[in-house]
Amino acid sequence: MSKCSHIQIEPTTRCNFTCKFCCGRYMKQSDMSFEDYKLIIDSFTELEFLHLQGEGEPLLHKNIFDMMEYANKKGVRLSIITNGSMFTPETIDNILKYNIESLSVSIEWADHNGFRDFRGGDLSKITNGIKNLLNERNYRRLKKPVIGFTATILKDTRKLFHKIVDLYLSLGMDGGVA
Repeated sequence: MSKCSHIQIEPTTRCNFTCKFCCGRYMKQSDMSFEDYKLIIDSFTELEFLHLQGEGEPLLHKNIFDMMEYANKKGVRLSIITNGSMFTPETIDNILKYNIESLSVSIEWADHNGFRDFRGGDLSKITNGIKNLLNERNYRRLKKPVIGFTATILKDTRKLFHKIVDLYLSLGMDGGVA
C-alpha cells in the first residue's frame, strides 16, 4: 500500500442537498473519524496527492480543516469537490490557508429553478460563494486553488451543458469544467 501516490478519501456521507441522482442518500449518514483518516494518510508513505470528495459534502465534516492541515504537514497536495453551499468567510479563509490546489463545485443545472428542483439547493448562494472565494483568493494574490465545475451529465441535463460552461465563464473561474 505504501507505494500509492494518489488517493481519494470520502470524509463523510452526510450532505445538505437532496440531488435526485445521488446514491449517497441511501447510505448510512456518517463521518470518518479523524483517527481513521490519520491512519490512512500515515499508511501511504509515498502519498503525494489527496482528493477529498465522495457521496457526501466534505465541508460538513467537523474536522475537515484538521484533515487538510494534517495532509499539509505531511507534504500532501490537496483537491476537493464540494457542492459549494458552505462558502462562509471562515470556510473561504481555511480553504485558502490549507493550500488546496484545486476546488471543484459539483453542478448539473445552471438555472435557479432547475438547480433547486434537482439538487435541493440555492444556485445564487453557490454562485455568490464562488465569487467571494475568487475575490478573496485574488485579493491575497494567490494562484491556488484553481476553481472549476464538475458536472454530472445526465439524460435530463445533457442538452444544458453549454449553460454550465456559460456560467463558468461568467464567474471568471479558472479550474475548468470536468
